[in-house]
Amino acid sequence: MIREFFKNLALEPVDTIRTANQDCIRVRAVLRPEGSLWPHWLPKEADEYEFHVDSERGLLLALISKRDGQAFEINEVREISYDEKIDDSLFSYSPAVGEQLREPIPVAEHLTLDAAAAKVPFTVLIPARIPGSGRHQLMVTRLPARPKSQESLWISYMHADEFDRLSLHETATISSDHDEYEWERVEKDGRQLMISDPGPTARRKIYLTQKGTHVEIDSDLDRDRLIDLALSLRPAVDG
Repeated sequence: MIREFFKNLALEPVDTIRTANQDCIRVRAVLRPEGSLWPHWLPKEADEYEFHVDSERGLLLALISKRDGQAFEINEVREISYDEKIDDSLFSYSPAVGEQLREPIPVAEHLTLDAAAAKVPFTVLIPARIPGSGRHQLMVTRLPARPKSQESLWISYMHADEFDRLSLHETATISSDHDEYEWERVEKDGRQLMISDPGPTARRKIYLTQKGTHVEIDSDLDRDRLIDLALSLRPAVDG
């Protein structure tokens, strides 16, 4: 993953600098022609990045995003210690008398589509028609059920040439934040769905149910193409 990130950037060592009280190499980075940003959380409005890399251990201790030579976002480690002994008691727990323990629930699981379809209690749906050349990165994330939230699945399509964002949120019942949006009912090709459309320059959402699965689609695709994509949903796994 780190290799995928850096192959899209042209890197140039500049000088040395002290960060988090460590000797670091200051590296200037710019996006290569035809390159794409990864991870997706790097600000796209930056035209230059600066990395501070621990010269002894190779750890990234600072990431600075710049525009026209001015830093507008800084993420850096302020304090760090290496090779310190950690008290073993930090990783042990003694329950109180009568206290009941349960198995830990993972925050999220990154799965293949087949593995997700085998785990979740609803039919996994994916679009049969995705705008563009078909070149994109697929990420499937399962969020297990917790005391205050139901099990859900996020299917995200990234690094496509026709859109910046396309994600599907799928659940067995309607999502808890559904009522936070204003919905407009739309009928096309004899089917009904709901769209929340704030305008031409913003992202929009589509909500529909199919085969018992509640689906919310979030994308910056234009209205007509997003509706067409929603109507193309099909089970990810046959049968």
